[in-house]
Amino acid sequence: VPHLVSNFATTAAGIMETSDDLKKFGDFAGVKIGVVTGDNDFFLLSEQQRFLARLSTRHFQRIVSKFADLGEGFEFTGERDERSPELRLERSWLLCPNPRSGDSRLAKYLQKYSPEKITTNKTMGKRAHWQAPELGAVPDAFFQYMGKYGPKIVLNEAGHYCTNTIHRIFFAKRLSRAKRRAICLSLHSTYSQLSAEFEGRQYGSGVFKLEPSETRRLKFAFNESLIEALSSAWPKLKKDAVELGWESVVPKIDAIIVTHCPILAKSLPVEKVSSLLIKVRQRRNSIHIGVGT
Repeated sequence: VPHLVSNFATTAAGIMETSDDLKKFGDFAGVKIGVVTGDNDFFLLSEQQRFLARLSTRHFQRIVSKFADLGEGFEFTGERDERSPELRLERSWLLCPNPRSGDSRLAKYLQKYSPEKITTNKTMGKRAHWQAPELGAVPDAFFQYMGKYGPKIVLNEAGHYCTNTIHRIFFAKRLSRAKRRAICLSLHSTYSQLSAEFEGRQYGSGVFKLEPSETRRLKFAFNESLIEALSSAWPKLKKDAVELGWESVVPKIDAIIVTHCPILAKSLPVEKVSSLLIKVRQRRNSIHIGVGT
């Protein structure tokens, strides 16, 4: 809550609510939870597990089981060496078979799950067929909603699903690729990082979480000149994020925003926002080191 941090935090929150250069994420995208399996240990398989069970890929969909599997970049293409030992152990296959399948190997695998567990599992009890998780739509992007820091968003160029450890983002159909990339970059700015701290909630050990409704309230810098500038910078920033980590490019994103949002930059200098963000995060993690306001 801003007023519990400092007077400047309260001022900053007010400016972020009224600035014409800051938009609400929910006006541009829908936010939903990922696929709920009911038992990830059973429904999520690695390539090694799938191979050893001799299960055909036709019974599966590709899925991102945890946000860390997406790497440091802003775009997930799925173009990776599937033969690498690490990827063979990554749970990237979601079992979602056709309920009418007559595959004997599939039947053998499904029989491992006890009838008692099916009966007591609330998620499976809601499904027409316990062995077929409800997939919903493939998201346009993945959103990290829990962790020490946030937010982080990765565009889904691979067409994979994700588990409910990740939020699914669905952009408004009117948004061009350039605008989607600009939104992705802008959501990593210091302004949006601070907005997330104001909107989100704290759990034990300083863990930070954004529910879908809170994610929709996030503010991000967005105007026509900024869209063009961020879209032009996308190839370089995307590459730098992969090589150096996404946090390394935040100052570069901030610099572009300051140039193309001069009124915002004057009323809410990014240097003061950055200092406040550090203080808010330290407060959340109960680490109070002298930081100026």
